[in-house]
Amino acid sequence: MEKLQKKIYFDIFPGGEKQIVKEAEDVNHLVGDKYSKDQIRKAYFHMIFLFFIADDRSEERIIGSSKINMGDQITEEDTLIMYGYIKDRFLRHQLGTENSEALQGFSDVMFGGNIGYDSDEIPGGYGNFGYSITNPIPTKGINGSHVYLRKLKFLATGKEIKWGRTGSYSSDNIENKIDKYKLFDISGDDIATIYISPYHRKNSDKAPEGFELI
Repeated sequence: MEKLQKKIYFDIFPGGEKQIVKEAEDVNHLVGDKYSKDQIRKAYFHMIFLFFIADDRSEERIIGSSKINMGDQITEEDTLIMYGYIKDRFLRHQLGTENSEALQGFSDVMFGGNIGYDSDEIPGGYGNFGYSITNPIPTKGINGSHVYLRKLKFLATGKEIKWGRTGSYSSDNIENKIDKYKLFDISGDDIATIYISPYHRKNSDKAPEGFELI
C-alpha cells in the first residue's frame, strides 16, 4: 500500500515538494490569502489526491469529503474555488493542452456545466423513461453517469448492478449525444438496456421502472 501511495503521489506531483508548495500558494492566492500555509496545504493535498484516485469526482463527493476532513477551517465557497482549480489541473494533465476552449468543452462532457436542464426528466422527452432513446436519463457529465449507475439497484434482486457503455447515439428530440448502457446483475447476466444523456446540470433523482436509487 505504501508503494502504491508513493507512486500516486509522484504521478500527481512529479515535481515533488516544490510543486506542492507552489500549487498550494497559487490556490491560496485565488481565495485571497486568507488561510495559513498548513491549512491550505492540508485541504489542497486531500482534495487533489482524492480527485485523482476516486471514481466519483463530482463536486458533491470531493467537497463533501473536504468538509469532513477540514471541518469549518475552509469555507464552502473557497473549497469550491479549490475544486475548480483541481479540476482544471486534472483536465490539463489528461489532455496535455492549455487551450481554454478545449478544456471547457471536455469539462462539460466529463463533469457537466451550465448546459442542459436541471430536472429529473428532459423536457420534450417521450417514451419509457430510461429505456427509450427519446426519453434518456439526464446526468451531469460522464462522471455523473457513473455516479448515477452506482446508485442504481435492481428491484428484482435488491442488489446493485454492473454496466457497460455500448455506444453513442442521437435522437431528433434530444440535444447532444445519448449514451447507451447495458446493465448486468452481479452474476453478469443481462437485465436491461438504458439510455443516458450526460449533458445536464444535475443527475436525475428518478430511476427507470424496475430499479431504484439508493
